[in-house]
Amino acid sequence: MSNLARKIRRKKEKQIKKDAAQNMKRQLALFKHLPDACSGCDQPFDKTSRDHHMTWKVKVYEEAQQVYLVCPDCHEPTRGNDA
Repeated sequence: MSNLARKIRRKKEKQIKKDAAQNMKRQLALFKHLPDACSGCDQPFDKTSRDHHMTWKVKVYEEAQQVYLVCPDCHEPTRGNDA
């Protein structure tokens, strides 16, 4: 009986890994649509700057396949609404 349970568990784990890989692949494909500037104020985004990567926000809407890039200045006014 334990062999059957192990087989079921392994099959379930394999399916979870497969689903996670497909999800990651789908999300990485959306990064092709990443804009070069802030979606709110058109401030340029430096793709080589670590500071920009750590402070800017990326909003992804999978249904519409839209990616928005938001600079810290544009994100600051909406921060109070998130809390």
